[in-house]
Amino acid sequence: CIRDRRTYTQTRSESITIADGLIFDIEKELLIHKGEIISLPLKELKALKHFLQHPNQVVTFNTLYEALWDYDESPSSEALRAHIKNLRKNLGQDLIHSVRGSGYRFELKNK
Repeated sequence: CIRDRRTYTQTRSESITIADGLIFDIEKELLIHKGEIISLPLKELKALKHFLQHPNQVVTFNTLYEALWDYDESPSSEALRAHIKNLRKNLGQDLIHSVRGSGYRFELKNK
């Protein structure tokens, strides 16, 4: 995994506060909720990282396919929906918004 902290919205920190009590450690690639580490499968981790790099922006389905699946894998809309559903379970339902016909928008609540 290539890590480039400059692409995150908070460049001087090693972690991003997503919402109250919910933090993403950039260096360790860990989601932490009130001190407890939440283990995320690889594609959900990739999705979260992509959303954090593009907060409050619509991220298209195609962009997510490219970010989550390797070139030799076949992405599907059903698999993407399942990953987003699981990510919402870990982050809370109100952070990832569906944008009908386009993709998803991740609302960063730390501001």
